[in-house]
Amino acid sequence: GRDLAHRARLHLGTQLDRLPLTQHLVELLVLELARAVDVELLEDHVDLRDVVEEVEAHWNETTFADGKRFYDYIHAESGAEILKAQHPEFELWSQGIHSRAGVSCADCHMPYQRDGATKVSDHWVRSPLLNVNRACQTCHHVEEKEILARVDAIQERNFNLLQRGGDAIVALLDAVAEAKEAGATQAALKPALELQRKAQWRLDFIAAENSMGFHAPQEAARILGEAADYARQGQIEALKAKAAAKK
Repeated sequence: GRDLAHRARLHLGTQLDRLPLTQHLVELLVLELARAVDVELLEDHVDLRDVVEEVEAHWNETTFADGKRFYDYIHAESGAEILKAQHPEFELWSQGIHSRAGVSCADCHMPYQRDGATKVSDHWVRSPLLNVNRACQTCHHVEEKEILARVDAIQERNFNLLQRGGDAIVALLDAVAEAKEAGATQAALKPALELQRKAQWRLDFIAAENSMGFHAPQEAARILGEAADYARQGQIEALKAKAAAKK
């Protein structure tokens, strides 16, 4: 408790170690520290960069105890070594306009509210769309219906890109299955399977992120575009392997 007060004092410049640490005060300190941590993380992520590629490279360089390259699971149909993205909300947010503007997670998902004469963070972490007035209109001085329409347009466009990327990966899987039936070996299909790994990583990065591209619309669209592109490249490689196997 005292350590928490000391850390909060460093961030907030308040003589909190002289105050009684009630449960309510502890909750407020934790929330303010969360905001402070958001700001510190933001300072390290203000430059736009290819985060999806950086994370992918990290896992590609990671190995199991036996020295083999890391993977989350083997795809049941193709045999590709697949990476599974797991809720990269922060990573995508760091590439968006809200990050560049200094807006933290808590600003939108835990906006300030009044508790009597006290200004506190909302203790209910939820979608800003459920509380547009406090979560959005503090900065965006437009009607609520316009804000909702903007978000809907962004998410619908990214959803459509997500579906097209998924269709491309399914086409790749069908091509791999056909190549196997024609006698193509796993070694011959390796280029196609490597492209499947890259395509699925990107598609899943957005699918698992939970904002449907809103945290960084342009970056999400780029990632989904690359997912579809890699999948189609993989489909071509599988068709080549099929043709070679038939010779």
